[in-house]
Amino acid sequence: MSVAAPRHLLIEACEPLLQPARSRCDLFRQGCRTAGLRDYPDKAMMPGFLAADARFGGLPRPLPTRDDEIGFWTGYYGEVLATMGQTIAPDGLRKLVLGLLSHQSVVIAPVLPPRIDAVRRAGGRVILVADWYASFRQTLINSGLLGLFPEIFLAGQQGVYLEDQNGVMVMLRTLGLRPETSVFLGAPRAAMAEVGLVCYTSEQLDDLPMAV
Repeated sequence: MSVAAPRHLLIEACEPLLQPARSRCDLFRQGCRTAGLRDYPDKAMMPGFLAADARFGGLPRPLPTRDDEIGFWTGYYGEVLATMGQTIAPDGLRKLVLGLLSHQSVVIAPVLPPRIDAVRRAGGRVILVADWYASFRQTLINSGLLGLFPEIFLAGQQGVYLEDQNGVMVMLRTLGLRPETSVFLGAPRAAMAEVGLVCYTSEQLDDLPMAV
């Protein structure tokens, strides 16, 4: 099915479109130094990450407030440290989490800027969509990307899931967009197809129509 060139482009903040600039082991190691903890080699950290992943099930959604976000990561990294046999006072753990959130950064896939420029030259909007939370804006600042993405939709702050139809409709309504004039680039969801929002995966980027 041919699709008209999009007027507005929604880009999901996910790999490989945006990738962490550093491994989580490197980031955690820096956080440990900031909190006055010892350095750990990667092989010592991985059991902790696996245990925390199993217990917390990855990123929860939604986490609408900064305190919610900090609370989740405090539990997560507390589990990582406990698995490694490291105990830390609550204030120290909070300091560790705040340091980790403030030092995150990402890199953008080099194929994206030309697409973004084309949409904007045609008068369209480009919105970065994320399930991330309050720290995501700081991540973009750290990465030098906030100027490229002045419009951001954070699903967690709206208290919705992009996996369900209500979440997709809240996103479109909040942004003042219609599905027929927009294209989503990222991990496709059935809910998006249900409301008529056309989705492209990163592997289909070459097929994404350029704006006219």
